[in-house]
Amino acid sequence: MLKFDLPLIIPFLATGYLLLIYLLLTLVQHSNFLGKQ
Repeated sequence: MLKFDLPLIIPFLATGYLLLIYLLLTLVQHSNFLGKQ
């Protein structure tokens, strides 16, 4: 079961991880932009 499930789960976790990093970067940029004003 695990050998068949892992290849399907890994890309999903990778995309979720990249999406989380992207959201964190956008939040940091917005906070920096508001701080400069």
